[in-house]
Amino acid sequence: MDAPSGIDELKVNEIFHKISRKVKISPAFQGSIALLESGALYMIGPIEAVERYFFKALSVDSRATRAEYWWATLFVVLLTAAALVWDILTFLDLYRSRSLYWAYQRFDPYEYITPWIALICLVPTLTLTLRRLHDAGRSGWWYWIQVVPFVGWLWFLILMILPSEDRENEWGPAHGSPASSSRYNPDGTLRQRATDSYAVLLDLDRPRSPEEIAAHRAEIKDYYRSKVLNQVEA
Repeated sequence: MDAPSGIDELKVNEIFHKISRKVKISPAFQGSIALLESGALYMIGPIEAVERYFFKALSVDSRATRAEYWWATLFVVLLTAAALVWDILTFLDLYRSRSLYWAYQRFDPYEYITPWIALICLVPTLTLTLRRLHDAGRSGWWYWIQVVPFVGWLWFLILMILPSEDRENEWGPAHGSPASSSRYNPDGTLRQRATDSYAVLLDLDRPRSPEEIAAHRAEIKDYYRSKVLNQVEA
């Protein structure tokens, strides 16, 4: 069945292309989407950082980004602070019942949470710090810079905020590469994400080849025949 009178397929194609060309994407937005597609801007969130903190507790010969390190550090600090407050309240409650001397005599470290938290987090924190040094291109021996009086802690803090090396080093591939990122499938292809739909917008301003234009027109004609004409016949 031919198209009903008043409906011109070529006119439909022309209108469709004019509408498409009205959508303008800024170069900055295009660059951001390109980085998202490559995985370079992917940042580890707090949940994934805590998971890696525990599940990679025995992993030393690998790397950890700044986001992974500082999210996990924030988790440990908050957990330790909560445990410390709980222990202080427990001791004060014991002190109010008798006296400070009696409370000291009854002090049992096994009844408090903070020592257990420190023991559990000791190894994961150490290995995470070593992985952060590796990610910045430093040897794990830089961990002992903290023992230097006065300036050691500041030097160590600077090492922890250094950016990741953007190339593969002896401890593993760079962050965002297919070999290191969980954003990639085992075969190296990028996993589907919500931002993948923006790739369609980025293609609007790209010049089309004659083959692409012909394929696009054929696609519109097929849609027109299967949707519009079928509804008219119905």
